[in-house]
Amino acid sequence: MQGKRSAHRTKSLVNAAIRCVAPRLLLVEGIPMKTDMNGLKAMFWALAVVAVTTGCDRTISKSESEKVKSDGTVEKSEKSVTESPDGTIKKEEKSSTEKP
Repeated sequence: MQGKRSAHRTKSLVNAAIRCVAPRLLLVEGIPMKTDMNGLKAMFWALAVVAVTTGCDRTISKSESEKVKSDGTVEKSEKSVTESPDGTIKKEEKSSTEKP
């Protein structure tokens, strides 16, 4: 039931976007409005499918630290672990040193 609701909501959002954008885009004479609307619907649906299937990286953990030494040197380090939609895990470590 939840899947049908989200699909219906997505479809109504796409249709609302088309109704809002289409009159501004369809200023070309000689092309029937219905043909252009079908093309726009196909374009919006293709974009929606790509956005849903590609997904985003999920941050599993992230930590930042900053240490100041007695001579005034600042050491910064950042560690992060992310998981991509296909399940691969990526670990990143960045560090920098700033001297006064």
